[in-house]
Amino acid sequence: MDEEEVRKEGEKVLEELSRALEEIDLAETYYVVDEINVTRGDAKGRIDEEFKLILKRNAPRLDEDGSFVMEVGKWVE
Repeated sequence: MDEEEVRKEGEKVLEELSRALEEIDLAETYYVVDEINVTRGDAKGRIDEEFKLILKRNAPRLDEDGSFVMEVGKWVE
């Protein structure tokens, strides 16, 4: 693709995006909540094996004890 084709393709994409955005309702909605800090009551946690399996599948790394190895985000200095 040469520079002119890239420019025309970019203009086409922007035009389509602009048309699509015209259909979006931008009205803001405000919610009033009586309780600011909503917490659950203290109770014994339940062990859900299916949740553990899903969590382990999504974990980047586990150590030899099965604990999650976490990394600081690259955007954090």
